[in-house]
Amino acid sequence: MYPRFLPELKFSDISSALLNNVSYSELGDLLSRKVLGSEKGKRLAFFNSGRGAIYHILKQLNVKKVYVQGYICCSVYKAIQLAKKEIIPLDITLRNYGIDVDTLENKLEEGSVIILSHLYGIPCDIEDIKQIARQKKCIVIEDACAAYGSSYRGIPVGNFGDIAVISFDFSKTLTASRGGAAVLNNNKYGYIFDQFEQKVNDKFIDLYSIKALTEGVMFNVLNTSILYKWLILNLVFKKNRPYTDSGKYDLVYDTYFNKGISGVRRSILYRQLMRFNKICQRKREIGELYYKELSNVNTIHLFECNKNEMPILITFPFLLKEKDRLKVYHQFKQKGVDLGWSYSYILGNSQDAELTNCFYASERMLNLPLYSKLSVDDAGRIIEITKRILS
Repeated sequence: MYPRFLPELKFSDISSALLNNVSYSELGDLLSRKVLGSEKGKRLAFFNSGRGAIYHILKQLNVKKVYVQGYICCSVYKAIQLAKKEIIPLDITLRNYGIDVDTLENKLEEGSVIILSHLYGIPCDIEDIKQIARQKKCIVIEDACAAYGSSYRGIPVGNFGDIAVISFDFSKTLTASRGGAAVLNNNKYGYIFDQFEQKVNDKFIDLYSIKALTEGVMFNVLNTSILYKWLILNLVFKKNRPYTDSGKYDLVYDTYFNKGISGVRRSILYRQLMRFNKICQRKREIGELYYKELSNVNTIHLFECNKNEMPILITFPFLLKEKDRLKVYHQFKQKGVDLGWSYSYILGNSQDAELTNCFYASERMLNLPLYSKLSVDDAGRIIEITKRILS
């Protein structure tokens, strides 16, 4: 059974991390070089999650409205709501699943915040969105949680927003089981990072880290064909069904939103960053293979991609044109491939005529597994199964 995602976490990462205590500055410098391509080093702040980074950024900004696409991870919406900002949902383009530029231009009010998201790792229409933001004097928060490693016109994502956010969750290209970071790209907002440096977690290990790392280790241990099929699928993912989320939650400030990450998780990330290029190379290789082999399958729709700049994807998304999604999912499952459902919902009013593409994607999207632990032969078998089921 091929899992829908498999954390990059290795047992050797943990054992090595227990013997080393990497500082915030050491981690920030290496992350700046490896992920953001900055030799001088960026100013970063670390959190227990990507949503925590978004929440703390918004809490420091004196704005009322946040413009964000309606088809996105619900963690983004939770962070916005907890920060007590008004959410303005926008439709997406099916070319890259990012904000539809025309919709943004028509609805955007001056002095607001735009959250610019690279869904699945696919860069959105960055330059067009930033141009509109400049015209309307708006702040751009770049949600690169799923996309770091990808580039836009030769520049690594995470460099385009006034502030960018990345995530180290289980499904991401780097993982400390949980975690996130904010990246300062516009010194005008340096005062926000001054606030972040107050009361930061500087413990080597804490209860949250123990829990998060235990989850990561257990997921790797259970990742065998039989255990994954009978335990993970039947217990963890058994509720996977298309559904519509109202976008309204009973929100509480929990450990996800805490500032800082423990020393042991900093050390794990540092070790993974040392092999970051290798991880990206394998993920790009698998993504290119999927794209090449599945582009001519006429029952699905693929995102647009520059062949010379394949993004670093967390999963490989495809839209079913007509086939029944639940039936297709079970056909793959019977063949030993667990597909992801990200994202099987639209946040906001599902009947909103202005969110047509969001609703379409939420009903028809499925994701093939894509992680560096897949071999080229594994990818070939998944492609063969995909063609057999979808052709």
